[in-house]
Amino acid sequence: ERLVRDQAAQLRASGDVVEDVDLDRVSADAMAELVGLGPLTELLEDDQVSEIQALRPDQLLVRRSEIVEQADVGFTGELAQRRVLGRLLHQAGTSLPDSGVAECRLARGAYLVALLPPASRPFDVAHGRTTFT
Repeated sequence: ERLVRDQAAQLRASGDVVEDVDLDRVSADAMAELVGLGPLTELLEDDQVSEIQALRPDQLLVRRSEIVEQADVGFTGELAQRRVLGRLLHQAGTSLPDSGVAECRLARGAYLVALLPPASRPFDVAHGRTTFT
């Protein structure tokens, strides 16, 4: 936590940060990814979410009732995504594979599906199909 605060202070002092950037929010998000569940925290707290699909770091899908939609949150990168997914899978009694698909039932009852390279492909939510790029 101190390291994140120190880094934010250095960025402020250097003047290298765009004015619109909320460094306190960025620091909180960084801490959440480093030691917590990152963007999954708010999804796991949502009683309407019954499934989370982590397709890519910037592409999380959630199932609410019978509707699957793209979440408004995402990870900062693949390493952050893998760390958080590894923590969740460990809590569920399994481990994060190097590739393929990881699935588990979380403590609250939500079902987590993580598609890891090479199994993951961008998903076009609007058209309900996998896209290849």
